[in-house]
Amino acid sequence: MTYEEIANLGNLVNITVTKTESQDLIPKMEGILGYINQIQSIEVPSIKSDTGFFSEKLRDDLPGNSNFKDDFLGQVPEKENGYVKVTKVLGGDQ
Repeated sequence: MTYEEIANLGNLVNITVTKTESQDLIPKMEGILGYINQIQSIEVPSIKSDTGFFSEKLRDDLPGNSNFKDDFLGQVPEKENGYVKVTKVLGGDQ
């Protein structure tokens, strides 16, 4: 990077960059741009094509009867009026 490029970037974001400031910024900006180039060079396989997740048809989402609540409540140690009964956590007396 050059002072002119740093000054142009500064102008785009509406700040003034002195030559002294640009001498500190040039190596930092080159490091950032080098890191960006390094990231861009990484080849990442497409998740879509590798897993086939988006191309496979999942089961139809159809309404139906479910006994989830009854099955669940049948497994809890304490219940009251169709709800799970738990120890009071917040507030005053239990």
